[in-house]
Amino acid sequence: MGTHVENFPPIEYFETVAAASARFLQQAYSAELAQSVADVIRAVGESIYQTAQQDPFDRMRDARRQLNRLFERLVASHGHFRANRAQPDGHRHVPHSLPDAAQATLPSDLLLFVYGTLKRGYSRSWLLSEQKFLTPVSTQPRYRLYDCGSYPALVEDPEGISIQGELWWVTAECVQMLDEVEGVPEGLYRRDCVALAAPFDCCRAQAYFYLQPVAGLRDCGSCWPNA
Repeated sequence: MGTHVENFPPIEYFETVAAASARFLQQAYSAELAQSVADVIRAVGESIYQTAQQDPFDRMRDARRQLNRLFERLVASHGHFRANRAQPDGHRHVPHSLPDAAQATLPSDLLLFVYGTLKRGYSRSWLLSEQKFLTPVSTQPRYRLYDCGSYPALVEDPEGISIQGELWWVTAECVQMLDEVEGVPEGLYRRDCVALAAPFDCCRAQAYFYLQPVAGLRDCGSCWPNA
């Protein structure tokens, strides 16, 4: 393999990202959009790893043509999806843009990482009964999880570990309710951006962070409850 790809991730990485993106977009948007995005990601990877015998100019030209066709299909499927959203089908779809990090404190539709009583099967899971579960996920190794007894406490830690949880799409109305339930106005928790591990590291998600002292609390490790 030529030196021009030495600084790129292996070709398998593009397939992993494509598959993960397709799963997320199919659940949150539509199968047509999911397939279009996955094809673009795969094409990018393949264009990098074309055979070394092919002339670089030809390789670039062919890759550009392929990507142009895929992007045209992506735009078409996205426009079709937007038209479908206006139809009263009784299903609330995910909006196209995620909340900006600067708007982290404002209630709006968003991706929410849950790691405690809001998880499926636990005491407050009913609060998410009308929301959309997406996938199990883990965070990047920047956090610690502590046991408060009947609920856990997530805190940022420069020497932290990866925390396991679930990724949900929640509506603005649900966010406002959860802020009250989690004690955001009282300063028990704050809702803020959380860094997810690959292949979801491109997702802009939020989580509830504990604001009270954790001295004396048991470290849960990567998951609550910890067996």
